[in-house]
Amino acid sequence: MRTGIHFANLATSPRLQRLLAILREYPGGLTTREIVHRANIMAVNSAVCELRKQGFAITCQMFGRTKQGSSVFLYRLTEATP
Repeated sequence: MRTGIHFANLATSPRLQRLLAILREYPGGLTTREIVHRANIMAVNSAVCELRKQGFAITCQMFGRTKQGSSVFLYRLTEATP
């Protein structure tokens, strides 16, 4: 029986590699929607968690609200290397 959460390894995960590349390309940060579209990642918060687990410092802050009232979050890589 496996316990805990499985985290993908950056060295073998194209998904995490795309996310890290896009965060490095935009040092001012990206919204969840921008990451979904530019890196083709659906579960942005989970992928960010996986990068954090591997030593990357990524902030997430509320950036604003949509017209419908949903929160908009901005993700920013604050340390380029673990």
